[in-house]
Amino acid sequence: MCEMETPTVGYTGEPMCCYVATHVLTRMQWSCWTRSSGGQLPAAVVREEIRHNLLRNGWSAECVEVVVIDPELEIWLWQRRNPHIARAFGYNGAVSLEEFLEAEGFWPSAAMKPAKPKGAAYLLLRRYRAGVPMVVYTRIIENISVSGCEDPAFSCLVSALRRWFPMVPLR
Repeated sequence: MCEMETPTVGYTGEPMCCYVATHVLTRMQWSCWTRSSGGQLPAAVVREEIRHNLLRNGWSAECVEVVVIDPELEIWLWQRRNPHIARAFGYNGAVSLEEFLEAEGFWPSAAMKPAKPKGAAYLLLRRYRAGVPMVVYTRIIENISVSGCEDPAFSCLVSALRRWFPMVPLR
């Protein structure tokens, strides 16, 4: 059974109320996780450390998933050769969006995604005056398929949600 009572503590340290959580999903950007001595831990190490702490504190393994986004959330926006992404950013260059971002130092030619996804997005937002980031990102997610996302963290998230909340046919 996937339940754990979790108290909410007030300023006095006294529990104010309790709720029952059935699953725990922790999401974090790997780029934010650093060693106390400086430098970054590998994403897999961060994921396992957080998972270990949750299990040690009473969560059952089937109810825990830790998603470490490497390097940052914007990585989920990008899909190679997807015209919706270029359109959302207002890009209309003579070369493909990937070639443009490679020339700017954001997207290595052999990579499926930009090495610096947030930097690539902000370059396009500024240069092509695409609009408010949230509006552009909304345009992208409205027009791309999740099946095209090959990011391991995204696949982990989708897998956990499907496992925990299987689709039930409507009657």
